[in-house]
Formats: sequence, structure tokens, C-alpha cells
Amino acid sequence: MDSELESLRDLLVERYQIAASYTALGDRDQTVRWLERAFEERSLDLAFIAVHPEMDSYRADPRVRGLMQRMHLPA
Repeated sequence: MDSELESLRDLLVERYQIAASYTALGDRDQTVRWLERAFEERSLDLAFIAVHPEMDSYRADPRVRGLMQRMHLPA
């Protein structure tokens, strides 16, 4: 049972990490797509979009602002 929970946890965290990779590549649409998937899957790391320096320019994107509002994060 513990390994199943660990696998699920790893899956949930992974979505945000994929989004962060697309951020580094400058692919705004893919970044937002993976941020949305992370939100749908309740990724714990997703809260970092409010403070991570690489997300600075993305916070101005209306799609990311909307996501942050749904998460009750300061925009």
C-alpha cells in the first residue's frame, strides 16, 4: 500500500515539474497546459507558481492569474 501512495504522490508532483520544464523552454501554452493538469491533480508543488522566479512573467498571463485565483493564491 505504501508504494502505491508513493507512486501517486510522485505523479502529482511531476505535473508541476513538467510545467516548470516548459517554462524554462519559453513555451507558454504548454506551461499553462501542464499547470492546469497539476491543478486538476492537486499537485502540492503548484503553490510555487506564486513565488518561483521563473514564473514571474507567467503570472501576468490571464490563464495563470485565473488558476492562482482558483487556488486562492495572491496574484
